[in-house]
Amino acid sequence: MTHPTPDDMVAAAVQALVERGSLPEADLLRRLGPKVLGNPEAADGLVDALLDEPGVYELPDNRWVWLPTVLDGRVFTHRVGELELAHDVLVVDADLLTPLMLTELPQYARLTDGSTVQDLSPTFDAELLAERGVPVGDWDVEGVLLLEPGRLSALGVSAGDLVALTVTPGGFDLSVPGELEPSDIGELVAALAAQDPQAALDLFDVMLQLCVERPDSQRIPTAPLGEALRAAGLDHDAAAVAVEGFDFDDARALGHLQAEYDLDRDEAAAVAVVLELCEDVGRLLERAVDGEDAGDGGDGWPTPEDADGPVDDDERQVAEATLEYLRVPAVADAVCQELDPSDRRAATALGVFAESAEASAPRSLLGPLRYLQGVAQERLGDTTDAEQTFGVAESLDPSWPLTLIRLAEYAADRGQADRGIGLLQRAGVEADDPLVQLLLHFQPVPRPDLGRNQPCWCGSGRKYKACHLHREQLSLADRAPWLYAKASSRLGEWATAEMVETAEVHAGGQGGDDALSEALADPLVADAVLFEGLVFYRFLARRGELLPDDEHEMARQWLDVDRSVHEVVSFDGEYAARLKDLRTGDEHDVIGLPVDGPVEVGALYCARVVPAGDTWQVPGGLVPVVPEERDGLLALLADEPSATDVVGFLSRSGG
Repeated sequence: MTHPTPDDMVAAAVQALVERGSLPEADLLRRLGPKVLGNPEAADGLVDALLDEPGVYELPDNRWVWLPTVLDGRVFTHRVGELELAHDVLVVDADLLTPLMLTELPQYARLTDGSTVQDLSPTFDAELLAERGVPVGDWDVEGVLLLEPGRLSALGVSAGDLVALTVTPGGFDLSVPGELEPSDIGELVAALAAQDPQAALDLFDVMLQLCVERPDSQRIPTAPLGEALRAAGLDHDAAAVAVEGFDFDDARALGHLQAEYDLDRDEAAAVAVVLELCEDVGRLLERAVDGEDAGDGGDGWPTPEDADGPVDDDERQVAEATLEYLRVPAVADAVCQELDPSDRRAATALGVFAESAEASAPRSLLGPLRYLQGVAQERLGDTTDAEQTFGVAESLDPSWPLTLIRLAEYAADRGQADRGIGLLQRAGVEADDPLVQLLLHFQPVPRPDLGRNQPCWCGSGRKYKACHLHREQLSLADRAPWLYAKASSRLGEWATAEMVETAEVHAGGQGGDDALSEALADPLVADAVLFEGLVFYRFLARRGELLPDDEHEMARQWLDVDRSVHEVVSFDGEYAARLKDLRTGDEHDVIGLPVDGPVEVGALYCARVVPAGDTWQVPGGLVPVVPEERDGLLALLADEPSATDVVGFLSRSGG
């Protein structure tokens, strides 16, 4: 018996939706049955696959829709403007958002007369639009449908006239509508919006739901949707609709916070308020500094009322209620994440805000507020003060997890694996967390789970009996990978943009998100950003004082080592090789080679070979180099290259 493939399951699901137009998820899975799904677990995989299938859409009530079936024959009108006429485009606004969701399907990349259309974004398709002279820089639109030149003028329309876009199996029919018929669409949407005046409705969800539930809707030309919504007393943008006076920018910001940090609406609103308070503090601090510089004779220190006028009782109550949410770890974490960690002004404002809020805060908030002060001190480079502040925060609230996790990071940098593990356990961190796993790996305890002849836990490649059996205290050589991991853990916070930029170079612009994720996981990208990108230097400057003395000295030595091309002089067949630096001629016996399979004598590798106690190691990995690229790579490395220079060269050469 052959089992259906994932493609078979998707095809069967699409066919069911083509026939019915829409189906609740339970009904869809029931129609497919065991013959298609194979087993119950396959249902989850099918749902994930359908989310990425062009033409398939899931409504908020878990109904699945085949868009061509549901939208077939629907008519959407739009009033064209001067710029649209001048450049033969139709703006993707509220009027046309619904039909243009079909353009990812090839049959809707054309009009019924055979002319082509392109659904383009000014953000991502600026070059294509510029070729047609579309003024994307001066035109605030989410997207446009690019028609063939002269298509609108051929209709004989002028600015302010209506056009109609009808969905047909052969593409879109673009025409000039006759007399418009009345429609109750505005009133229907207004009734939905009134159910939750504090939220915006997704316009496509609403329109698609109405089309599913009202087969006769949008079958004849009616007023443009945007005009109908405004006539019903609603506000809208290109993709959302809400009651009159709704702040869409604020809603989008809250939506981002909810999605990014898994917050509910009230928690997201609290984050937004705290961020605004920090921004107010930042402005006050700037005003104070400006006053001191101007020599106005005052003490230069502002009061909260100086920000935007006096603070009334209602505003004060909102602020106090908001602060209560800082007890929620996800809220406090979101505040910190949303503030740029490299922005000293933002860090200063966060610290001043948290310190000033302590005066009127209940005791239950003192721990979280002191934690925020510690984060601010960290970002300003005051590492020792920050550690002390986190210690005070722990004494104020011994169970608050963010403080415990931060202190565990300090314990890790100090080489205190046992203490770090204990703090993480108190914080409720899962056993598979990367920091827990790292500390367990370097915890100096006997390993009864390892057989004498198994590879040693330290990663040297040697057998346990010949390496660390009965010698559980870690030598400096043992701790070299730990030092490297400590510095690498800062890449996400300190160098996100540099990591993404370097990974994009490594991916070569191919493969989309999957290729970028794969590139980000490549040790070459991290190592290049650490050293050519100077993140390791920043790590030593900021957190070097926490390291054990011998690790600190080893880290300083690593900064003096340049990346080079190395030739394999000899290999012992297991875990060690002698490598010759082709830039300097130096030879070193390197242990724990991070390569799969045998190493051939004479092979060339690009690496940074660093001292590690009484050994030499390559914590950043080895990248194979073909002989034809050796001289070019050596020349590049001699010219103080950037991280993207190194990764770009090695990626192009197949490394």
